[in-house]
Amino acid sequence: MTDTAMGSPASREVAAPVPPAAPGSGPAASTAAGSAGSADAVANGFAPGPGGRAAGDPIPGAAGMPAPVPSLWRHRPFAVLWLARVVSVAGGMASMIAIQWWVLDTTGSAQWMATVNAVATLVMALVGIPAGVLVDRWHRGRFFLVLEAGRGAVMAALAALLFSGHATFPVVLVLLAVDAAGLALFMPLSSAIWPELVPPQQLAAANGLVATGESTGRILGPAIGGLLASRHPGWAILANAVSYACSAAAVVAAGALGWKAPRGRVPDPGDRTATEGAAGVGDPAGRRSPSREQDGTAVPGGPGDSAGDGSTAGERIPATARGGSFVAQFREGWAAVFGRPDLGPFFLLVSVLNLVFSASFVLIPVVVREVLRGGPEALGWLQAAFAVGAVTGGLLAGSGRVPRRSRSWVLLVLFQAGLAVIVGASRWLATSILAGWAFGLINTLVNVAVTTMLQEAVAPALRGRVFGLLFTVAMILQPLGQMTGGMLADRVPVPSIFTATALSTVMVMAVAWWRAPAMRALLDRPHRDAGRRPPAPAGEVSTG
Repeated sequence: MTDTAMGSPASREVAAPVPPAAPGSGPAASTAAGSAGSADAVANGFAPGPGGRAAGDPIPGAAGMPAPVPSLWRHRPFAVLWLARVVSVAGGMASMIAIQWWVLDTTGSAQWMATVNAVATLVMALVGIPAGVLVDRWHRGRFFLVLEAGRGAVMAALAALLFSGHATFPVVLVLLAVDAAGLALFMPLSSAIWPELVPPQQLAAANGLVATGESTGRILGPAIGGLLASRHPGWAILANAVSYACSAAAVVAAGALGWKAPRGRVPDPGDRTATEGAAGVGDPAGRRSPSREQDGTAVPGGPGDSAGDGSTAGERIPATARGGSFVAQFREGWAAVFGRPDLGPFFLLVSVLNLVFSASFVLIPVVVREVLRGGPEALGWLQAAFAVGAVTGGLLAGSGRVPRRSRSWVLLVLFQAGLAVIVGASRWLATSILAGWAFGLINTLVNVAVTTMLQEAVAPALRGRVFGLLFTVAMILQPLGQMTGGMLADRVPVPSIFTATALSTVMVMAVAWWRAPAMRALLDRPHRDAGRRPPAPAGEVSTG
């Protein structure tokens, strides 16, 4: 589940998913076949000293002795893009605060504010349908750069309109819809790239760090946005445009334009990842089998895999990921989700939960104005509280404290429902901030668990399409929930809407637990298989 899946008030800038859960598959291979062996050994820090290895010394990476894993921060593309993501999310949150308050001041209606969110969400849901296929077809580095530069230009245009006094509600709505389309394309791209930049056994920790970084941006963003919006909303929008420019520069600095597009791979009849994964029904536990290239030789680490440590990018993406028509590839991704008795119901659950939570969390600015009697600064503090909680959750996830059992995951979701009641009903800002902090913490743990589970359960060639579908189903019913929440907020007390959200969540989770036993096993599977996974092969970054 991505951040959007739980209806986070910061759901328009995510990360998977977000988005947007368990360590990967065993120690990374320290060498590649043939002459690449010594190069990979040096890259992994295993090179012998000038006198060579003494007789009897254990060989790092040999059977029974796991090779040491380099720090995630030594992966330059990961570190650079992580920092860029922090800046980008901060800018996005700053602009979100400004736009929400501008709409409330301009129209005076909670329903119009909900309409803006609903239109943006609907655009994201529609664009998310082909987004995953495009991510799997296009060169991901160039795609990344175009998206960040394009969204920066849109925000710069919006800032200019606000400063000049020519911003009208329809024009602002159109520009926000264009930005939402860019976000819909970005979400599956982000979810597909992160697993290809780090070793598989560090995937859960990497997802935790990404969640922490995004949450850090959500702490800085609302505070900056509230401060700037109290003076002029254009300043907050301009800050977002600058953040996109920084992100585009980081894409270039990370060497993304030089990332290699994956070559086709001949499926090995004995390799379930190649044969079943290409068809969308790969090993449900996400176990990876060593791959063979078309010429029968392994390929050494590429430019993005500076450590040569066996990141998932080293696996060759099946030929089906690059060939075939757009429609055929979309059908393949659809079958990978809704052809399975576990993923299909889970995606439907995500969609319904988004419907329920979006009806209330779209009203956070209304809660601040009508229940807390605050202004943009109070809104910024409350939004920042969600983000601080998410940082805490990201740190816990990065240290391995992620729910590994479906029962724990369900209980956390139900606890979030209770916190939603407090957020909507409390008349004290301090209480609301504390509840928002706890909600953000739990939301991150829930989302990291689901994101990592999906990354492990889906073949690399299908990740873009699967996460694109996740993003679409997560968003498809949100406009209905947001419009319903906005309409009710003009007619009934706002706290009652949050209470209805909590009660509906309990009912939805009860039905899902009772009617979908295969879905319950989905989160338990990585835990059961954790000790039975083979080492992942080392190889080059292939993010095309």
